[in-house]
This record gives sequence, structure tokens and C-alpha cells, in this order.
Amino acid sequence: MSPPLALILHGLGHDPATAVATFAPALPPAMPLLAPAGALPFGENGGRAWFGVTFIDGGPVADAAQEAASRADLIALAEALDRPALLLGFGQGGVIALTAFLARPDLFAGCAVAGGRLLLEALPGLPPMPAHRGKPVFWAHGRSDPAIAFAAAQAGRAALAAYDVSLAIVDHDGGHDLPRTAADGLRDWLDQLVQTP
Repeated sequence: MSPPLALILHGLGHDPATAVATFAPALPPAMPLLAPAGALPFGENGGRAWFGVTFIDGGPVADAAQEAASRADLIALAEALDRPALLLGFGQGGVIALTAFLARPDLFAGCAVAGGRLLLEALPGLPPMPAHRGKPVFWAHGRSDPAIAFAAAQAGRAALAAYDVSLAIVDHDGGHDLPRTAADGLRDWLDQLVQTP
């Protein structure tokens, strides 16, 4: 079987090159990768988004229709690949990675999130399935993240318990980033996943 391909997803207002640069220190040598761009323009510097977000006092609210459309596009991309995919998402890319992974665990060898969150409001449409059981998930988050609160990461991780995934957690003292300590943890996780038959 072909080795998995890293499907790398950028954050809100970022682009594929930024996403690759974020995850590059964690990728095993010669791991194939693909970094698509979000469907929506965001900001004035060529940034992209997977879905629109409204920021209110209670936290960010995702545009559900746009999130579902981007999730469907990502799943279609994974279905067209000739090898299994590993989802790696930063920020909003982590959000879409998690919902795609929960929607179609059969398509993905695992899911890694840095500075992301789980869309709790989407979970009624993403019921637990036997294919979730034991699937590897990595989640790194900064305790001082100003973009996606650490409490949101904790809530998302707690919700993942219903899916019986194999969850690896790396918390760090940084903000909305993937510092070296977290990248090293992700590299170890990826090495183990790739070496597992």
C-alpha cells in the first residue's frame, strides 16, 4: 500500500504556502503532501477561508452552509486520491479537518489539528461510527491562544470521547501557532502512524 499523503489545510486568511510552512518541521522526510486552498477569499492580501465566521461575545460562529460545502469538497478530493490521506489542519483548517474526518473516517488514516476547534453545533449530523474507533487524532493547542480559546479546544477534545478515537494531546505555552515543542510531538505522532502497518 502507498504511504499516506499529508492533506494540509490552512487557517483563516492564510494560504496553502503558509500551511505547508507551518507543518513542514513536523513532516517525515519524503512524505507526499497536497495543500488545497479554501474556496472563499478573505482579507486584502490574497488569504483564503474555508467558511465565513461571525465573531460575537460568545465566540466565533461558523457559516454552516459554507462549512458543509467545504467539507464536501475536501471529502471529494480525498475520494479521488490513489492513497490514504492524513489530515493536518491549522486554525480554521483544523476545524474543517475535524468535521471531514468525523464525517468520513474510512477515508482518512488520521487527523492532526493545531490551534483548531471542533464545531460542536455540527455534531448532530456527524454521529459516532464503528470506523471512528481507535483512529488516531493529534491535537496541539496554545494555552494563550488569542484566536481560538484554549477552553474551546478542551471542549472539543471532551466531545471527541463519544467517537472513541485515539487522541494524542500536546498543550503548549504559546498562542495561535505551532511552536517547536508541539511540532516535535506531531513529528513523533506522524512517524509512529506512518510506520504502523
